[in-house]
Amino acid sequence: MSRALAIVMLTTAPALAAEDHHDPAGSASDDHGVHAHDHETGVAHAFALGPLRVVHPWTRATQGPDAVVFMDLDNTGDAPITLTGAAADWAASAAIVGFTLKDGEGRYTPLPSIPIAPGHDLVLRPDEVALRFTGITAPLPHGGHVHLTLHTSLGALEIAAMVEAADALQHSHAGHSHMEHGD
Repeated sequence: MSRALAIVMLTTAPALAAEDHHDPAGSASDDHGVHAHDHETGVAHAFALGPLRVVHPWTRATQGPDAVVFMDLDNTGDAPITLTGAAADWAASAAIVGFTLKDGEGRYTPLPSIPIAPGHDLVLRPDEVALRFTGITAPLPHGGHVHLTLHTSLGALEIAAMVEAADALQHSHAGHSHMEHGD
């Protein structure tokens, strides 16, 4: 294992898995329940499997053979949950990856599974940790969505990721708010 990858794994994964913006009381202004939908497209932006909540999965539009998917994973339970991988029928393979710089060039390097501590979040975002899908079978057009499966210690979770602009740095939040939906 390269020294850079070891540094990323030792510094990034524990910090991301320990990042805590979980509100045990449940804030009405940040409702990411299972039924949180984008009312313009009808596509959910939050998914759950037991105590695991996945919020705002997204990727960038691409014509190329690879795509990187980002999201927030929240462990609302009292035991660790491990993200072990992902899969999608629109890609040949998927891996958890960490971003590194080598000779001034950024690249994603495969990482092992990542635990999410109870009451904590794991945030997958550009230039940090993400899911990389390779061997994409068709372009991912801006404004659409793609279905994928997260593999976790709790089992598989089917989700849909919004396709943002090719140069997006974050989920746009277009078409929905973080107020209670009243679904």
